[in-house]
Amino acid sequence: MKGKIATLYLLGLIQGISFTLIPGASGFLVSNKGFGLTSSQYGELFIPMIICAVLASFFGGAIAKKWGIRKVSMVSGFFNCLSMVVFALSALFIKNGFFPLLICLSFLGAGFGANISTLNSYVFEFFPKKPSAALTALHATLGLGTAIGPLLFQFSLEKMQWWVAPLFLALGYLILLFFTWVKFPSSLHFSSSGSEGSSKRVWLFCSIALLYGICETAIGNWSVLFLKMTRNVPLQEASFSLSLFWASVTAGRILAAILAMKISPYFIYISISFILIASLLLFDFSYFLWLPFVMAGVGCSAFLPLTVSFGQKQDMRHAEMISGLIMAIYMCGYGIAAYGIGWIQSALQFPLASLFWMLLIPATLLAVLVGSVALQKCK
Repeated sequence: MKGKIATLYLLGLIQGISFTLIPGASGFLVSNKGFGLTSSQYGELFIPMIICAVLASFFGGAIAKKWGIRKVSMVSGFFNCLSMVVFALSALFIKNGFFPLLICLSFLGAGFGANISTLNSYVFEFFPKKPSAALTALHATLGLGTAIGPLLFQFSLEKMQWWVAPLFLALGYLILLFFTWVKFPSSLHFSSSGSEGSSKRVWLFCSIALLYGICETAIGNWSVLFLKMTRNVPLQEASFSLSLFWASVTAGRILAAILAMKISPYFIYISISFILIASLLLFDFSYFLWLPFVMAGVGCSAFLPLTVSFGQKQDMRHAEMISGLIMAIYMCGYGIAAYGIGWIQSALQFPLASLFWMLLIPATLLAVLVGSVALQKCK
């Protein structure tokens, strides 16, 4: 059992690292010393990633239900490994690297979508008594990886060669592919006894996942460029601020996992929605860069794992498919922010300085939906 749990959480960790490696490299990608991408091109990079992630998440759950979840996990690991190899090889075409980066992010999207969907379902098999806490802990490990990603790229860029970072991750995926095959069960078996709602309510949690994906991605993908272009913050300090955000996401998830053992996770759900709104109000006014990033990280922390957990509990007979559906909708939100902000900025001359004011709209809607979930649970 220990081997299964170790493999589960290590897969979450390395997935988080690879997921933020390219956003953490955004300053290098758009610089003349790097790939020389425009802001529009940088946003377009995430289009194939989103499409592949949505498809892998949506169909991955159904395929896992029919053909076995371990096969989907193995395929996801292979795609993730391939994405890191392509990213490293793009160093050979650095001045014409837009197309290789598109391929890299396509593989990464497919790997991420399938991997997270299956890991979410494994949690219910390995931790049937405390799934919400265990799932939050898994996403805390994922969050730890997302905090490491920008730092790993920056370290490789300054101390070695930048392409060492993706090659290191590719090797990690190869090792974990072996342990996935050896340790994980080929299929999962859930009963309907854990169901506590209606399958129709799953769409409420899908709406929450969509809005959360927009908020998290706007901060995670665009905050470095926001600080660099609108507040003239040095690139190294901006990258550190992004890592601080992901570190706070991780710390918040760890705290939420502990608190969920003692208090209602629905109380945590509604509390963090207000923290997220408060953080967005501080980005333009705080002289202390760490404060809004830390608050935003805590505000984002437990949203996704709790949304998946509550959504799956509505109908445990289709837990794998619900996990995949929620992750697919989350990635749609990711795509809206990752590509949409770049398109709006380019086509409509959207000022990047207004980014966090605009995010108050989805964040407020998010708080309203989360509040309705908490109220329904309390009745």
